[in-house]
Amino acid sequence: MSKKPSLRALELQRPGPVLMCRKCLKRMADGGKLKRRLKAGIKQRNGGQKKGRARLMLTNCFGICPKDAAVTASAATFARGEVLLIRDCSEESIKQATAALIESRVTGAAQAGRREMAAPPETGVARDSELIVEARNVR
Repeated sequence: MSKKPSLRALELQRPGPVLMCRKCLKRMADGGKLKRRLKAGIKQRNGGQKKGRARLMLTNCFGICPKDAAVTASAATFARGEVLLIRDCSEESIKQATAALIESRVTGAAQAGRREMAAPPETGVARDSELIVEARNVR
C-alpha cells in the first residue's frame, strides 16, 4: 500500500483567477458588455497568451451587493484586503481594473518558489465626479 499524502499543495502554473459576481452582472445594464471587455482586457494584459493567463470566473454572491456595480476580486486584491467595484465598462476603467486585479510581475523570488507581488497599482479610486473603479476594504 502506498503512503500518499491525503493533502497536497501545488503551485499554480498561471496567475490566480479573476472572480466576478454573477448576480451583480445580471443586475447591471451593461453586464454582458462589462464581462466581455474585462475578459478581453485580461487577455490583452497577458500579451494574448492562451496558456499562463488569468481566467475570468463567475461566482455566486460575495454578499456586498452594490447598486449598479459589479464586485470583482483576485488573489492580488485579496492579498491587499480589498475587492473592486466596477461601475463603468469604458476602456479606461477596464485598464485600471485589470492593473489592480492581476499581479504585474514575478521577480527573481519566483525562482526560489515564492511569488512577489508588485506594489499595489493605482486602483482607480476616483474621488471626484464619477466613480469608475472603487477599491473596497474587506478586512
